[in-house]
Formats: sequence, structure tokens, C-alpha cells
Amino acid sequence: MNEANPPFATSVVATPVPVSVVTSTVVPGELASGWMEVKDPGLDRSYYYNSNTGESVWERPTAAPAYFQKLPPPPPAPVLQSTVIPIVPVTSVKATASMICSIIGTCTGTGLILGPVAIGLGVAGIREINRNPDRYKGACQAYTGITLGAITTIACIILITY
Repeated sequence: MNEANPPFATSVVATPVPVSVVTSTVVPGELASGWMEVKDPGLDRSYYYNSNTGESVWERPTAAPAYFQKLPPPPPAPVLQSTVIPIVPVTSVKATASMICSIIGTCTGTGLILGPVAIGLGVAGIREINRNPDRYKGACQAYTGITLGAITTIACIILITY
């Protein structure tokens, strides 16, 4: 018989015999599903026969190692909860600029120029704060800029006319 090809189960030379009947030493490791070890009396050698497919091979087909077997499905992804991040209101730049312009105009005597600028920035700052109260703060600075800008402008006009 040819060493390259194992005999088939229907061969006259060898008849499939379950491993429990064969007295040879069994190689450690579990046989893959559907396979049985068969002793070839002519060659005094075992081959392996798959009763499901009719295939026979010389090499022992072992069950797949544990790491090749199908893994259980992964756990479901956690449900993401939306978290609301509060927006911390910041001071309006226009309100701050209004107050600074009115103070500089008062201290330097340039209230005739910086007074109206402070009033305009203060009004714009108040509008900005009222439109977005969750985002902006600083109404006190805007009112301070408007008030001091108006006083400085009026004081400069009075000083110039007299």
C-alpha cells in the first residue's frame, strides 16, 4: 500500500474499527468532531477516518485549541448618558471696556472723547448680557461705564463752555 495516501474506509485491506477496540497507544489530545482512529493491519499503523465526510488522513486531526473556538459575544456597549456641562457666565468684554473707558476719560480729561465711547460700549454690553444671560454677566460694570461716561462727558462740556 502507498505510504503517501492512507487507505479508505471502504478498502479491502482495512476496516474502520473504533479506537476503543484498537490496542495501540492513543496520542494525547482530543480528536476533532466526527473523526475516529483506525488501525491499518497491513502497515501496523493508525490513520484517521471522518465518518461524516468519508475523508481519511495519516495525521491526527485534533480539536481546535480553546483560543480558536468561538468566543462568546462581547457585552453590550454601555449606554452613554448625556451630561449637561453648565456654561459658566463670563463677564462681557463690552461692559468691562465701557467701565475702563469711562475711568480713563475721567482721570485724563479726555471725557469728551472717551465718555461717548464708554456710553456706547455700556449699552452694547447691556444688550449682550440681556440676550444671553446664561453666557454673559457684568451688568454692573456696564451701568458704571454708562453712568461715569455720561457724567464725564457732561463735565467736559461744562468746562469747555465756561
